[in-house]
Amino acid sequence: MSKASGTQNVNDHRERAVAVVPSRALAKVDPRAGEAHVSLSMLAQEMAVPPRLLERFASFAVADCFCGPDGFLCFPVSVVPRLVRAVRLYYELRVGASSLGLVLDLLDRIDALEADVHRLRSG
Repeated sequence: MSKASGTQNVNDHRERAVAVVPSRALAKVDPRAGEAHVSLSMLAQEMAVPPRLLERFASFAVADCFCGPDGFLCFPVSVVPRLVRAVRLYYELRVGASSLGLVLDLLDRIDALEADVHRLRSG
């Protein structure tokens, strides 16, 4: 694989991952919590990533997931933005799957602190 095609591949994943917005048609309601969820296969297809990658993220607790009524892995719709961010970090910055949970938690904390600073300065 040439460097140019490798760069294109990373950009394709970023653009597809950013465009993921689970439609109501794809999302089902988790009977346990009443929260909408999307199956592993549908999410992988929408994000244009291998299902095995999302399984790996799940094994490292990058995002909440559960075993659906049909026995397959499902993700609450609320964690889709976190998974999109994880895919971007994984492909663009080459953050390892085992480190993604920590990196995402730190980025979430930075976002919260920046929001607090903004609120304090404007209020």
